[in-house]
Amino acid sequence: SMKLGIDVNRHKEIIVKSVSAILLLLLKHFKINHIYQFEFMSQHLVFANCIPLVLKFFNQNIMAYIQSKNNIALQDFPSCVIGEQPELTAETLEVGDTSLYCWRNMFSCINLLR
Repeated sequence: SMKLGIDVNRHKEIIVKSVSAILLLLLKHFKINHIYQFEFMSQHLVFANCIPLVLKFFNQNIMAYIQSKNNIALQDFPSCVIGEQPELTAETLEVGDTSLYCWRNMFSCINLLR
């Protein structure tokens, strides 16, 4: 169904966001802690073909990736707890989302650029 497809894409976005943030934080910590730790981690990322993977990621249409909407406004945190839950139809999936970009995708792109 449509809800399942949106939910799967949302989970993919969350995983990309968390992995990119963890890698960036680890590299920053290793660089501050000891440069050999940073070099060791960087070598492992290079040997695991991380650079071609990131380049393949950025070879996609980035603007379409950032502007993709993979969330259901009625099931986001504040509205899913407060008040009555309306029936999910094609019309209610579109209501409430007026932003021009998805903040999760923007965050992961910024992290991968670093």
